[in-house]
Amino acid sequence: NMLNFGYWDTDGMSPITAQNRLCDVAGNIAELNSAKSLLDIGSGLSSPAIKWTSVYPGIEISCVNINYLQLKEAKNLVKEKLSQNQIYGINSTSTMLPFAKNSMDRIIALESAQHLNILFLNQNVF
Repeated sequence: NMLNFGYWDTDGMSPITAQNRLCDVAGNIAELNSAKSLLDIGSGLSSPAIKWTSVYPGIEISCVNINYLQLKEAKNLVKEKLSQNQIYGINSTSTMLPFAKNSMDRIIALESAQHLNILFLNQNVF
């Protein structure tokens, strides 16, 4: 249920393995082991968030997605795969985030980075 392109290191690697590997790499780079909160922008079906909560059990993740139907499906997946709800779906756009400044420990856009306008990224809005 992931939408990212994956992190490939061998020709025989499956897409799912590469996608999970990219989640691992992003989690390590973001130092999620020391974070209490994460904003996942453009979270898709929240599959990376589900993975991260299993690896980093103390983290709360706010999954922002402009697509309400994906959020609805993600909510079902979260209920199915997690006993404790640490993931919250927020229907919003990445350019109008409903959060106070400095309210999140980390921000990741793993499932949606390919959709972001590079000029937006250079505006230092975070």
